[in-house]
Amino acid sequence: LCPVGAPDGHQLEVYRLGLHRYLRVDQVPFSGFCTAVYASAPGDCRNHVQKEDIHKAIMKYIGLISDTHGVFSEQFREFLTPVDEIWHAGDFGGGFQTAEEIAAFKPLVGVAGNCDNYDLRYTHPVHRFFECEGFKVLMIHVGGYPGRYDARARKLIDELKPDIFVCGHSHILKVVRDPKRNMLVLNPGAAGIQGFHLVRTALRFRLDAGKISEMEVFELDR
Repeated sequence: LCPVGAPDGHQLEVYRLGLHRYLRVDQVPFSGFCTAVYASAPGDCRNHVQKEDIHKAIMKYIGLISDTHGVFSEQFREFLTPVDEIWHAGDFGGGFQTAEEIAAFKPLVGVAGNCDNYDLRYTHPVHRFFECEGFKVLMIHVGGYPGRYDARARKLIDELKPDIFVCGHSHILKVVRDPKRNMLVLNPGAAGIQGFHLVRTALRFRLDAGKISEMEVFELDR
């Protein structure tokens, strides 16, 4: 229903929790980035803090959704509750209300989609390019995938050379690597109920000093 590709040599593991289906992509490494930096607690701390605990606090936990089209359901809130921030790849729907609802739930980084109100572009532009945990990230609503990029998206990709390319619009979840550009392409599918898709989907994953790990897909029948 929602085709998902993994980078070469990395296994996809699917498991079920009740009616909710999850998919996990373990460790999606990229070459050329620094390894994780561990901090140590001051010697006079009363409570002993493990290096691993501090390490978890440093890395960023991302929730990725798209194409909500005015619907941000409780099941998606539950899936996204642990994340530090939400990235939205466009077509919020519902004017400002849906974007404001999501932003009130978690810090929000988003782009406007082709179905969004033009006024929404003052806070959520047509595309974003930013850095996060050692990655250059390009986000745009209409993007495509390796070999079939939208013309505008391809121009931005070639100009900005992102490590992670985030898009939506297709309502089809894809996690695929573009080996030509050494770039990971993420499309979380559609979280809303408008459209042809039969399954509503979202992604969550951790970014940590140039490494992506614990990537999971949430699926909910429409």
